[in-house]
Amino acid sequence: MESNKYQISLKKPVNYVNKIYLIFAFLLHSSINIKDYLDNKGDIMEDIIVQSAMAEIAMWDAFHTGRGANATGLLALILGFWVAARFSSVSLEKNVNLFGKIIITAFAVSIFMMSVIVFTNIGNLFEGQAAALAALDAANGDVDLSPAAQAYLASQDEGSGFGRAMALMMSISALAIAVLPLWINTND
Repeated sequence: MESNKYQISLKKPVNYVNKIYLIFAFLLHSSINIKDYLDNKGDIMEDIIVQSAMAEIAMWDAFHTGRGANATGLLALILGFWVAARFSSVSLEKNVNLFGKIIITAFAVSIFMMSVIVFTNIGNLFEGQAAALAALDAANGDVDLSPAAQAYLASQDEGSGFGRAMALMMSISALAIAVLPLWINTND
């Protein structure tokens, strides 16, 4: 028996019935969801509030993770400055030559340069958190941020110049403690 390309197979109507059924089921399901949302307009606002709160919680989680990493960097700085000062003290006791003083000075300066990077990262973390919260606040529209987030934004609006000045003062004084005794005779 020769096959005709226009011959109707039994599979085709079944496929069309399945497609029509799926489209009908989707439309029915969609209309039920739309009806539920229209009946419960308050639920939409609750969903938006929950989504905003979850986004804010994720931002605070990332912020505190970064703070832990920055605390580790700060501890490394303190240890590095202490080692540089200790090297300087021991080199004075051992009456080290010029080459040794240059190496110890280079080590102390490298710790100072590392402190600039660590303190910049710390400042950037705080500024980045404020920018992210401000962007969330703008995207939320009528939904307010938490009181803690609002207070954080207000504190960041005032600026963090004092923290940066304090970090710079700590780094310069630690560098001076490690380097100056090597090059300035304090016995006179």
